[in-house]
Amino acid sequence: IAVRSPSGVWSVLGSGLSGGTTVNAIARGLDGTIYVGGIFTDAGGSGADYLAAYSPATATWSVVGSATALNSTVNALVIGPDGALYVGGNFTNASGIANADYIAKWDGSAWSALSTGMNNEVNALAFSPTGTLYAGGNFTTAGGGAAVRVASWNGSVWSAMGTGANARVRALVWGNNQLYIGGGFTTGGGVSGADYIASWNGAWAALSTGADGDVYSLAIGPNGQLYASGTFQVIGGVTAGGIASWNGVSWSAIGLGFSSPGSDYATGLAVSSTNILYLATNNEVADPGNAEGIISWNGASYITLGLAPTSATAILLRSEERRVGKECLRLCRS
Repeated sequence: IAVRSPSGVWSVLGSGLSGGTTVNAIARGLDGTIYVGGIFTDAGGSGADYLAAYSPATATWSVVGSATALNSTVNALVIGPDGALYVGGNFTNASGIANADYIAKWDGSAWSALSTGMNNEVNALAFSPTGTLYAGGNFTTAGGGAAVRVASWNGSVWSAMGTGANARVRALVWGNNQLYIGGGFTTGGGVSGADYIASWNGAWAALSTGADGDVYSLAIGPNGQLYASGTFQVIGGVTAGGIASWNGVSWSAIGLGFSSPGSDYATGLAVSSTNILYLATNNEVADPGNAEGIISWNGASYITLGLAPTSATAILLRSEERRVGKECLRLCRS
């Protein structure tokens, strides 16, 4: 794990992670704490398993509750309007709580369950501006009720989202007054054309004719532009090498995309306040330079951001819209 300053200088975060050393998700708490989740068994000597917290103020790592609060992989992290950390993954009985299966909440002092949790893994989490939490994954029940691979939480109960998806949901992002959903499904809510990607605003809707392969990551810019990356080669009838953008009406390719479309994709996407797209990937893009690792797209070309070629799995871009002119790019690499 590393951090890039506004001036483009990379530096380490303490002594980093060990014991698996794959990060799947990063989130920034309202107090500035950086939460990191994935497959690891130590962070900066804290002994934290699967989830850890980093304080930029003290430059130290710490456990979240306890070192062994989680017993398996963390796939998704999101901070709620209440400031609490919501965690999704493959774990069961978070902090010994029987109902905290595959999803749990950390309020800064204690862990808690969200009803009775899920019956299988959670891969993605997102909040709406009104405080509704959305979860996607490979589950078929949420809170004991039927909810097929995607569900919503109103703070008290889980609800199904129509008929759900017929295969794994991998990515969620809220924007333009709706939830965008990506994954391996070919039936989203039973809607024609909702293949691998769809939207939800009380009902399912297709984004043109969908894609021809899995969607692994989603991001949305301040201008409302949606970005998607996955193993698709065609999306909305447009040839796109594993990465594309949606303007609300049609899809567009982003440069030449990846060198091996159909197998290469970005596992993480983020968009700055100036609408610059950033990618975390272990694959090369096909545009000149064959950039890989952490890459930016400035609207005309892909640029490698100063690291030796490496694989990157997750990215958090802090676009400080309240303090103009500062950006902090955080990445995790294995």
